[in-house]
Amino acid sequence: MRANHSRSVLLQGKSAAVAGEPAPKLEMTSLVDMMAILVVFLLMSFSADDQMITPAAGLQLPSSNSDSPAGQGLVVEVGFEEVLVDGRNIMPSKALSSLDSAGMDSLTKALKAAVGESIQEKILIQADRRVQYNSLSQVLRACADAGLSNVSLVVLGGGS
Repeated sequence: MRANHSRSVLLQGKSAAVAGEPAPKLEMTSLVDMMAILVVFLLMSFSADDQMITPAAGLQLPSSNSDSPAGQGLVVEVGFEEVLVDGRNIMPSKALSSLDSAGMDSLTKALKAAVGESIQEKILIQADRRVQYNSLSQVLRACADAGLSNVSLVVLGGGS
């Protein structure tokens, strides 16, 4: 009798599926959503590990044997033609060598405006290797006048 009882339960299950009840299906929408979230999370964590800085177009950075990564921060580009703070043109590079107090004030104000309240933000200076040191020192002086002390010069690492 026991065998008949288990057989009847099995037949009842078959008859219920045959009777028009759909078989349970796996919902793929939620699984696809989860995979998309995981991919975005992994890409974000991958990109935050080692920040790679790409030099601006036409900028030739000096090379170095340093292997430490530059990290993230406010980018100040001192090109052969112009000075950019966070992508905004501030002044021509030629004006740096003979910078008067009004020009120094405009550069200092641009730096202060770019960092806002975050005075401890890291400043990354990308200076073209053809720029004279006198011009670069003016940018460093403007950073000091703005109260920014966490300043780094970005170079090409690995001696390349």
